[in-house]
Amino acid sequence: MKRWLNNLLIGVFGAVFLISGFILLRHYLGVRESKEAYGQLALLVEQARPAPTQAESLPVGETQTPQLQATEQGGRTDILPQYREIYNYNSDMVGWLHIDGTTINYPVMQSPEDPDYYLYRDFYKNSSKNGCLYAQAECNVESPSDNITIYGHNIRGKIMFHDLSGYTRKSFWEEHRYIQFDTLTQQNTYEIIAVFKTSANLDEGYPYHRFVDAGSEEEFDEFVENCKALAFYDTGVTAKYGDKLITLSTCEYTLNNGRLAVLAKRIGE
Repeated sequence: MKRWLNNLLIGVFGAVFLISGFILLRHYLGVRESKEAYGQLALLVEQARPAPTQAESLPVGETQTPQLQATEQGGRTDILPQYREIYNYNSDMVGWLHIDGTTINYPVMQSPEDPDYYLYRDFYKNSSKNGCLYAQAECNVESPSDNITIYGHNIRGKIMFHDLSGYTRKSFWEEHRYIQFDTLTQQNTYEIIAVFKTSANLDEGYPYHRFVDAGSEEEFDEFVENCKALAFYDTGVTAKYGDKLITLSTCEYTLNNGRLAVLAKRIGE
């Protein structure tokens, strides 16, 4: 009886070990596949990016909108040269997000009819646990809204929004305080205002994602102050009514259903 029980336990533990190993291997292969696919997209963007002219060689933080040549991209004639080719692959793309010195260098998608469509789909609309970066459906990227919330997974293996976790340290922010978020038609630089964590559970955390357009100056100021009050540290940066904001959002694992948010304002105008 005792030998039978030992054999049973050995079999159970062995099965658990094999299943765990399979899950880890599948995760590793999925991460590697995503890195390769998005790396190829980033390469296409860099290869198509026009060489900077003297007028475009601006200091960090400046915004530059290059002159555009007319081209037919699904009926559009205003897309920046570096994004024309990949826009042809998927017209749900609304921009590109890049943070120097991190692995964050990805297209940003949006699907208003199915808001979380890209939560578990890749750029080519294939099923993927790593998903895409995507803008909240209610936000207008081109106009733009007062605040654009962009979601991405916190994936082990340093892909998608994993590197945002570095912003819990002020030293990391000091070295990576600017975000490049281009729309299809304009290059934009944003400066980080606040980094904070909260819960996504109803009645537990701060619902920063609900702020899209301010109904008044007071509403705008209240949103910014609420975010700064939750911040890990004081950046010394704030925003005023009329500024345009983005909020990068990912999972945070020290809280129940936690979220890590990075709030930034557009600069250089």
